[in-house]
Amino acid sequence: MNTRMGLWRGAGGLVFAATVWGAGALSAQQPQTQQEEHHWTVSFQGAGEWEDVTATSDVHWATGAASFTASVRVSDDESEAVRPWHVHQGTCAQGGEVVGGGAHYPALNMDSGGSAEGVATVPTALDPAAQYHVNVHRSPREMSTIVACGDLVRQSD
Repeated sequence: MNTRMGLWRGAGGLVFAATVWGAGALSAQQPQTQQEEHHWTVSFQGAGEWEDVTATSDVHWATGAASFTASVRVSDDESEAVRPWHVHQGTCAQGGEVVGGGAHYPALNMDSGGSAEGVATVPTALDPAAQYHVNVHRSPREMSTIVACGDLVRQSD
C-alpha cells in the first residue's frame, strides 16, 4: 500500500508540477496589454482686465481608462476670488462643451496673494486626437466671462 500511495503522490505531484509549469508558460506567451499614457499641457495668460493673470494646466489620461485627471494653477489674480474652471472640447477660439460635466471640477479659491491650484478627476475618457482647452471663469454667477483660456497641447508619449 505504501508503495502505491508513494506512486500516487509522485504521479499527482508530477501532474501538479506540469500544470503549474504549463500555466506559467502560457501566461508568459500571452501579450501583456499596457495602457498608453496621454498628457496635455498649456501655459496661458488672462485677457482684458485680467492680462496679468498667469496659469498652467496639465491633463493626464491612459488609454482604456474611464477617467482623466486635470490640474490647473493660477497666479497674479484677484485675492479671495472664486474661479470656476473646466476642460472644454475644441479650442479657445471655437469654444466647446465642458468635458465630463462641470460638477467634477472644484472651483479655485484664490488666496490673499491671488493664487490657487485645483485638481479634478473626471469620469470620462478622452480622445487623443481631439482638441481641448481650459477655461478659468470669472465667478460661479458669471460663467460666460472668461478670465483666461489656454489650448491644451498633447505632449509626445
